[in-house]
Amino acid sequence: MKGTLGFIAPELHGFTKRKDDYAPDIWALGEITFQMVTKLPVFANMGLLYNYTQDPSSFPSVTLHHHNVSDSALDFILSTMNPLAEKRVTAERALTHPWVESYKLEKLIPTLSLENHR
Repeated sequence: MKGTLGFIAPELHGFTKRKDDYAPDIWALGEITFQMVTKLPVFANMGLLYNYTQDPSSFPSVTLHHHNVSDSALDFILSTMNPLAEKRVTAERALTHPWVESYKLEKLIPTLSLENHR
């Protein structure tokens, strides 16, 4: 197995059961998102990752709250980093998550019509 610790899903470490080939990519999306908003890895070592697979309440949500991350963003990250691959959000559902929807370009920039330019 090759990859960067933290970005490798628990099922690839053998901590949980595998679901499909895409669930680990969703896990990595969660890690990327967490690091983008905190500048920190989700789990500092393999022991913490293993503990999370045994007790999902041990997710470091406090780190996100410390960085003023919204509840919606926290929910998104948790949905991508569920320790059980079969319960992890799919790519399609991740794209329609309310936190992602709130940042879609069409919502941030009003649509300009040709009538406005005449």
